[in-house]
Amino acid sequence: MKRVNYFVGQLLGLDDFRVEQQYHREKRRIHNRFLHGWGVVSGLQVSVADGALRVEPGLALDCEGNEILVPTPMTCRLPQSRTSAYLTVLYMERETDPVPTPGTGDTDPVQYTRIDETFQLGFQPEDPCAACGPVHSPGCGRNHAITLAKLAFTRAGWRVDRRFKAPRA
Repeated sequence: MKRVNYFVGQLLGLDDFRVEQQYHREKRRIHNRFLHGWGVVSGLQVSVADGALRVEPGLALDCEGNEILVPTPMTCRLPQSRTSAYLTVLYMERETDPVPTPGTGDTDPVQYTRIDETFQLGFQPEDPCAACGPVHSPGCGRNHAITLAKLAFTRAGWRVDRRFKAPRA
């Protein structure tokens, strides 16, 4: 793992700043994986009420060491299928804050000035964390969804299966 070695008079370019950011991001991921493991750190309780799914605010770590922050309560639709499903949260990045870049010769006349570290809730038929090893281990090292709850469809409708325990870092 390399970092930039600054000196007086050094001309810095785009790659230097990218290497600097990558170095610090990778160090944070290593810290998270090897000191904290993976899974739910705090919050992220799941409930079903009035035909909707609710996820409380909280923080999780994926197996790559990414921090997945859900800052406010989230509601979403329940699955369309009538079989059990696992509710997951996935770390994602998206480019934001576009600015025009005329005359750069680039095929895209817009560049994005920020990257938003965000998340996506989803449903999967199988638990994506089943083969990741113990939660207090570095995990598999991949960026994949973390399971928050198992949902079961009953005669009364959807419910959270309380026998399933979300992985806790």
